[in-house]
Amino acid sequence: MAPPLALQNNLTYEETSLNVPPLEDILNALRHGLPKYFAEVDVNIVECPDLTLPPYNLAGRGLGGGEFVSQIGDVSYVLPNTRRDKIYDFKNVAKAINSNPAFIIGAGGGNWCRRNTFSEMFMNILVSEKSVRNLSKELFSKDETLNGVVAEASDVDNSIFSCLGNIFVSRGEPGPVIQIVCKRRTKENNLPESIIAAIKEKFSQPIAFGMVFQMIRGKAIHHVARTFAQNVNNAAASEQFLLIPEIEAPFISLGTILTSNLPDCNVAPFHFHSYNNNFFGGHYRWDITPEEAEYVAFLKPGKKFCLIDRAARQLILSDFDERVMQRN
Repeated sequence: MAPPLALQNNLTYEETSLNVPPLEDILNALRHGLPKYFAEVDVNIVECPDLTLPPYNLAGRGLGGGEFVSQIGDVSYVLPNTRRDKIYDFKNVAKAINSNPAFIIGAGGGNWCRRNTFSEMFMNILVSEKSVRNLSKELFSKDETLNGVVAEASDVDNSIFSCLGNIFVSRGEPGPVIQIVCKRRTKENNLPESIIAAIKEKFSQPIAFGMVFQMIRGKAIHHVARTFAQNVNNAAASEQFLLIPEIEAPFISLGTILTSNLPDCNVAPFHFHSYNNNFFGGHYRWDITPEEAEYVAFLKPGKKFCLIDRAARQLILSDFDERVMQRN
């Protein structure tokens, strides 16, 4: 498909309609599969809570209306060398997807032009033809210590991000979502991996989701880049590139899930960024307190998937994670 006129610099635009099972069938798959990974599981279809209220404090009310999952850019624009020319605008993405308003949540690269360093963006923005309400947070390294990882609010009327974004787009309308409550992790899989495994037991086709989750109890490993990447292509280099904070619950995470890849695509199976009210956060990896772990998640499938600005040579995020961040 040709790039919509709203996309700058002739970025490639590839759109695919997804074969989405009924919510009831996804519900049954999760009820069947998730108890293999958590000791206590409760899954239901509920009306989406008002996400503008605490503890979520998001820019949009719900996850309904023209649901779209998208990857803009590629992790190869972050690693091994950060591509500072890869600058994107949420307003252009909203026009390309033809969503007005567009409530956008997800994980990606922040607006490096603000402070001349790379940041992890907790993407939380409501875009319309007349206004931008950006409640995103940009997580970056202020110094060389873990205590130096801080979060700053994005400029409220700015809509710029960089390099990579895995996002869920809707009109922010109320409507049904799948609610997952799970406690006490029993296998190595983290929460998104457990959801993917449960879905794949029942469905072979790719299914894409946007998800908001709160870790209520426990502690989880995250990462935050120290600065722009330079020749980060092995574990030793990654130790210089990344800070690895442990974040105490409660915190909120936003991102996307793709249960299996689309033909000729290398898209991260999951990508989530977290933030808590202590101005702390990062790129979610996995929890490290399985006996304490407790999550509440809201899951909404996307009707379409689009890939914007495909890289000529793709690097998949999960492959990099496995090479440089082996679990203990």
